[in-house]
Amino acid sequence: MGEQLRGRPRVRVDAWATIATVACRIIHLIPGLSFGGPTRCLIGLARASADSGAFLHEVIGLRSSSSGVRRMLEEAGLPVMEDPQPAHLMDAIEGADLVLLHFWNTPEVDSLLRAAWPKGRLVICCHVAGDTPPQLVTPELIAFSDL
Repeated sequence: MGEQLRGRPRVRVDAWATIATVACRIIHLIPGLSFGGPTRCLIGLARASADSGAFLHEVIGLRSSSSGVRRMLEEAGLPVMEDPQPAHLMDAIEGADLVLLHFWNTPEVDSLLRAAWPKGRLVICCHVAGDTPPQLVTPELIAFSDL
């Protein structure tokens, strides 16, 4: 009951409980936005939960993308921030109820994981097999995630 995840209390949700009227703010961190699989994955996750009204999804691309990709995300109802300044990025992470990092090994993700993180809940979704260099999923990476 008093257990903490990254400084926030762990919340136990009963399978039969009703969802609170306050929406859960989810920040999707993604190294780069494209028309490929990881971007489409986050759009699918956001659409799948949209009907409940219990989740607000936002996207932060760690580097800039094309206007076509931004348009695709905006048409899906997803606010997008790209290439954020470090302070803005950490403010967004701190203000989220959940941060979902769409992981593959890039310099931007490496820098982000080495930075000082604010309190919060982090889930890492690996978009790589993780068993060969340079796309290794290390025990330290797994330990950094809350789930």
